[in-house]
Amino acid sequence: MPNPSPEPDPRRIELDMQAAQLRDRIERVHLHRLLNAPLEDAYSESLSERANQPVLDQLEASLAEQLQQVKRARQRIAEGSGDYCEHCGERIDADRLKALPYATTCLLCASH
Repeated sequence: MPNPSPEPDPRRIELDMQAAQLRDRIERVHLHRLLNAPLEDAYSESLSERANQPVLDQLEASLAEQLQQVKRARQRIAEGSGDYCEHCGERIDADRLKALPYATTCLLCASH
């Protein structure tokens, strides 16, 4: 008789969902850029699009950084170190992991 599959890790499930949401949001930023690009070289449309560009750039960079954090947390979980601070090695508080599933540092190290 085959071994039953292990219980799914709720934190990994949460990280998978967050990663999917972040990828979706990044894709929407890309689509926004494509769909809202000026169709002609009209001066006012061009100015408007250029004014939005830094906001979109910052949003995309922030989403990409969050996605990297989620991927890093998933990798640490796979390696068996996901519950421990990557700086001091102490166990990360369960409440912190519940609030911020992609946390890789304890609260003390994060505050420094």
